[in-house]
Amino acid sequence: MTLRAEDGSPYMNSLRSQGQVAVVVTLKNLSQQIITAWKWSVEGHYANGTSLSHSATVDRISDLLGADSSLAFQPGSTHTFDDVLSEGVQGDPPFSMSADILMVAFSDQTARGDPGAISGLASLRRSRSAAIKEELDAIETARKGPHSRDTIKAMIADREANNKGAGTLPILVSIDRGDSATSVDDMIAAFRKYQNLMLQHAVLTEIH
Repeated sequence: MTLRAEDGSPYMNSLRSQGQVAVVVTLKNLSQQIITAWKWSVEGHYANGTSLSHSATVDRISDLLGADSSLAFQPGSTHTFDDVLSEGVQGDPPFSMSADILMVAFSDQTARGDPGAISGLASLRRSRSAAIKEELDAIETARKGPHSRDTIKAMIADREANNKGAGTLPILVSIDRGDSATSVDDMIAAFRKYQNLMLQHAVLTEIH
């Protein structure tokens, strides 16, 4: 894992105006498995002796469904992403930074690292899977109902207004648009496959 401060770009200048510093993090997969999720932390050290840190989790389980396997975090490959740290209390960027990987999950349903982070990932996957299943079941019920068109429109309005739907809004829009039943069935099947994969990979075996 390597990291560096981003400097001079419009993105960096925009962040600095908001009291933040962009950090570029590069990870390398040294395992023999595809990495499906990870949690990292970045800490900045400032001139006045203080430190500020940030941590986050990325779940890329959907990579296992992709037609292009090169997009997955394959063994031996690297992945680069941006992170953000706050400026110090005097508005100064960190003079040094450190980073750590707190948890990694793999395609064989094993995980390594902080037990709490592993448990948190498993819980998140279970809840996401349940939310998707609930949405798909509701869509299937609405399609078969006597007033399906009105019900679908109401579901779209509700999900748009409340920013919910577990990512299934495109299915509702497709139905409302009058797309073929086969096309809609294919979309639902794809979401079911993702939902089942999420649930399957909510069972993680901790390795050391």
